[in-house]
Amino acid sequence: MVSAARRSAGENIVAVVDSSAESQAALRWALDEAARRGCRVVALSVVDPSLRSEWPLVRDHGSELREEQEHLADRVSRAMTGCGGTTVVHIPMVSLRVRQGRLRDEVARAADGADVLVVGRPLLLEDMQGIRDLRKSCRVVLVDEQGEALPLT
Repeated sequence: MVSAARRSAGENIVAVVDSSAESQAALRWALDEAARRGCRVVALSVVDPSLRSEWPLVRDHGSELREEQEHLADRVSRAMTGCGGTTVVHIPMVSLRVRQGRLRDEVARAADGADVLVVGRPLLLEDMQGIRDLRKSCRVVLVDEQGEALPLT
């Protein structure tokens, strides 16, 4: 069931973004889709301490998150200029979100408020139950490195 707050906020496409080529292709796919549908995109990057061996050694986690925010802004900028060879101007809003936590948990939170979740890397594929769970709250689209949407099995 879609909450009244979510309905009033309009449609959202959430793209999970990291440094991979598949992720960049997924972000471009999300931007193109949002331009066609007239909805907004949330670009989500997750800093997962459990996947970073150096995390306990970092003294200033805030600076790490700010740095990730800068990387995310750069990835979005590159993706926007990569859509159809010109800058995408038809998207009402692109929001940048950097979250710290377990990747699966943060993606699940984002999916809960999304109409479409776009994943461009098999970061969740090893956990097919996780994909099934995400599909209960929104449509999930997997995108390959060439920008093609892949069927979910």
